[in-house]
Amino acid sequence: MIIADNEDPVINNVDDIEENTLPGLSYAFVNWTKPDITDNSGDWSVEYSRDNTVVKFSIGDTKITITAQDPSGNTASEVFFVTVLGKPLRRMIPPMVVHPEKIDFRRFV
Repeated sequence: MIIADNEDPVINNVDDIEENTLPGLSYAFVNWTKPDITDNSGDWSVEYSRDNTVVKFSIGDTKITITAQDPSGNTASEVFFVTVLGKPLRRMIPPMVVHPEKIDFRRFV
């Protein structure tokens, strides 16, 4: 008797990620936790459209696709987005130095 496996793997805990750059930079380093994957066979392989170690992402949205496949060739895919938000570089305004001898106090009377 041959039993056919027609059940796709299940991918859970896939969430979008939002990260800020450091001030003045146009990128951020982002990593993510591997999702939970289950399959009735107890065995599967997983593939990411981008490496899941620490990755340099530019400002904007990047789509990441996770695909799991079991030994019978059944597949499941999930998508999440990594969004990097830019933080502008704060411009420092130097303090004004006022010399008391140069103040015309007559203006304040």
